[in-house]
Amino acid sequence: MVSISFHLRTICGKSFFSFLILSLHILAASPLNAQGWGAPVMCWNVENYFDTFDDPDTADDEFTPRGDRFWSKKRFQAKKNAIAKTILSVRDEYGDYPFLVGLVEVENSYVVKELVTDTPLAKLGYKYIHRNSCDPRGIECALLYRQEFFSPLEIKNIEVERVYYDKPLRHILYTKGVELTTGDTLHIFVNHWSSKLGGEKRSAPNRVASALALVKVVDSLYSATPDPLPNVIIMGDLNDTFGSEPLNTLKLSDLPLHILSEGFDHGKEGTIKYQGEWELIDHFVVSEPLSEYEMTIYIPDFLLERDKEYLSSKPLRTYSGPKYLGGVSDHLPIILQK
Repeated sequence: MVSISFHLRTICGKSFFSFLILSLHILAASPLNAQGWGAPVMCWNVENYFDTFDDPDTADDEFTPRGDRFWSKKRFQAKKNAIAKTILSVRDEYGDYPFLVGLVEVENSYVVKELVTDTPLAKLGYKYIHRNSCDPRGIECALLYRQEFFSPLEIKNIEVERVYYDKPLRHILYTKGVELTTGDTLHIFVNHWSSKLGGEKRSAPNRVASALALVKVVDSLYSATPDPLPNVIIMGDLNDTFGSEPLNTLKLSDLPLHILSEGFDHGKEGTIKYQGEWELIDHFVVSEPLSEYEMTIYIPDFLLERDKEYLSSKPLRTYSGPKYLGGVSDHLPIILQK
């Protein structure tokens, strides 16, 4: 191929040489397109990533220097750097730094900006997307992205209809953008569904409401562009497991959605540890064009501690009750890669 091209270049001159260079660029890009995106996607509930300032509009008092947690600047800096360390370490396991990082339980834009500008993440030039939500404690979602891989086109919060009048439900962060190595348009939804506080029976309708809000938006995307099918990535802490009513509600979408946690050994594999058993409540859900992508749980040793009660390991949290432990989160990150 090279020798023939060189011979033709000498015959046809400079114009053919330019054409050849363009052709080589296309050929070089083709294997990458076949393999998928140039870098993995990550999602992580970083558990109570608060700044140290008292916000009078939210119930964040415990995460202030004089609050119950004695949340100091030193502790904030330690958590911020540990989150950055974990994101950077993804390259060791998956071959590159994630080009998208969905973050759950961040207080505001300030803590996200601090993460991408005042830690070693700054060398990668991550940008961030964040919109204020309606959570009473002020914990929200954000999306980090690497500019060489992703260009956002549209950003908005998706509101979730209340089930109980006394409790607003967290918004879903939506971003439409282009993955630059493939040219794929991606529709990304970062979620933090309601917890099981108050019991399964009372709390499940809240999570079903979040699922229905997603179904509504996904169906509208499908109606607008049925061919080719839209590339949808739903990620986040859905606070429920595969096979539950809230997750099954996603299957009501006219656009076929694949819940990638289906094949895991539930009880033995998971992202949180509860009473000695793993539970997988953090998920990637994708549309048909992305069904060949796989979800894995990222478990670096430095995110774990010894579970003395159950003689195993568990995520190393920032706090256990009021006691400061110096870890990051009660959740483990999840990764999406082909």
